[in-house]
Amino acid sequence: MVLFKVDGSLLVVALGNAVRVYDTQTGALVAALQHGSSVVRDIDANAASRHVASVADDKTVFVWNVDSGKVVLTQVFPKKLTTVLLVGSLCKRGGCLLYTSDAADDL
Repeated sequence: MVLFKVDGSLLVVALGNAVRVYDTQTGALVAALQHGSSVVRDIDANAASRHVASVADDKTVFVWNVDSGKVVLTQVFPKKLTTVLLVGSLCKRGGCLLYTSDAADDL
């Protein structure tokens, strides 16, 4: 599975457990991120706040600061998730709000 997300000046690509962030103007690699050993299922980005979020099969959500490449938030959920939404305006003030939805793993 390959995932793409474009938000202004950022192109975020996920393949397997790797997340790569590119500058849309220059094509340059901005950050190379690793989401543990699990397959990434969804990504989101906010160019204004310079944060990227990913959710993987291991039930974790990571939020990274694109400039430092460091994880600023890790959250583990009791069920697998399919969607992550990063509300970037909150990241600018030091906190990130994530919206997630449960996978249909009970079907």
